[in-house]
Amino acid sequence: MKKIAAVLCCLPIALSMSAASLTVNADQTEDSRAGVTVDAESSGETLESGGFTFDLYSYSYKATARISGFNQKFYAARVNPDYETNHTLIFPSEVEGGDGTKYQVTSIDIGGPYSAGWKDGKDANTFTKVIIPKSVEKINLTFREMTNLEYVSFEEGSKLSSLDSIAFEDCTNLKRVGINGSDKLPDLTGIGYYAFKNCKSLKSIEIPAGVGLIDSETFYGDESLETVVFQTYKDGENAGKSNLWQISYSAFEGCSSLKNIELPVSTNSNGYAILSSCFKDTALTGINIPECVKSVGEEAFAGTKLDQNGLTVLDGKSKGESYGIAFFGKTTKIDENAFGDVKPTVAGYDNSNADTFAFNHDLKFVSLGDWNPYVFPVIGDIDGDKEITSYDAITVLRMSIGADEYNDDMIKIIDVDEDGEITANDAIIILRASIGL
Repeated sequence: MKKIAAVLCCLPIALSMSAASLTVNADQTEDSRAGVTVDAESSGETLESGGFTFDLYSYSYKATARISGFNQKFYAARVNPDYETNHTLIFPSEVEGGDGTKYQVTSIDIGGPYSAGWKDGKDANTFTKVIIPKSVEKINLTFREMTNLEYVSFEEGSKLSSLDSIAFEDCTNLKRVGINGSDKLPDLTGIGYYAFKNCKSLKSIEIPAGVGLIDSETFYGDESLETVVFQTYKDGENAGKSNLWQISYSAFEGCSSLKNIELPVSTNSNGYAILSSCFKDTALTGINIPECVKSVGEEAFAGTKLDQNGLTVLDGKSKGESYGIAFFGKTTKIDENAFGDVKPTVAGYDNSNADTFAFNHDLKFVSLGDWNPYVFPVIGDIDGDKEITSYDAITVLRMSIGADEYNDDMIKIIDVDEDGEITANDAIIILRASIGL
């Protein structure tokens, strides 16, 4: 007990140190977006520079520019085989007005979300790479049917808030979209429908934690897509969660190379729904459905390979048995035709909806036993009461010195600093979270 007391004495000091904050600041106001707010005052100037047409705007706190078109210089430069950026479209981050004022480019608004008129007759399909500066907050431009486009790179620190519908639909040669050439998208809050539909060469994508809706047919037909990562918040009260509230109709249908996917826990108190045909005709052999998933729609997993039972129970009554799909919620609604002709082994808790569904459809049921609070938990919630308290911090502290035991299921909620060890620092971070720091 003396050792515990000694470590506890360090907690007040540690709280004043620079530690991982468990507070997520997601504040964003509409009037921070240049070119779309009602109180923006036009500077009265439209100019052409570097092949682009700019509309300039003046605010009380900054000068911004919207790219509203391409001019003849742009087209002439692009068709010149000696032009060094002939196959790369680089959007500028800044433009200088006639009076010498420098305007930051915050918006690209060309042709509307349903028109690629800027391409017509101009052979824009010569582009293989697009570079978008971090200053851009909104893009109202589709790259649809640019079949030679291979890479879209956003600068580190990108302020882009969303990808519009059909943004990259039918870009059949698109291989990578992300920050500095990675697969990690900017910190988006929305991705429109058809955004990556029929991007048949796209192999990997990381979906930001702030995205709430995976819209209809977002990744439909992406037959090379092997890896989909749902990012989660690293700290704050939402640590280990994402803002997901719905995976919509046919969102991943036809992703015939997608064998595994880990669905996130949601910050939404009502959880999220997996709608009809969402994972239809994918290569999934096993999937875990978090407790926060409230419903699974018609043919959501039809045409999959879940009947190959690619996952193994690590704990519970049937430890070591294989299954195709596990439901970690007792009341998740499962459509009668959720699996089509596929006959997976279903894992779930005794007397749950999954148990009943398996019985009614003559499917093998693998029991996970009684409800386990350490499956898809709240990170830092050691006692499983869905809240982070000082009791959790003290418990972790005891575990760090060997006074209390823990099992493998609990490690993912104890090791909050993700350093691979259970230490007093984990207890400090949890204690900070319990008091709102």
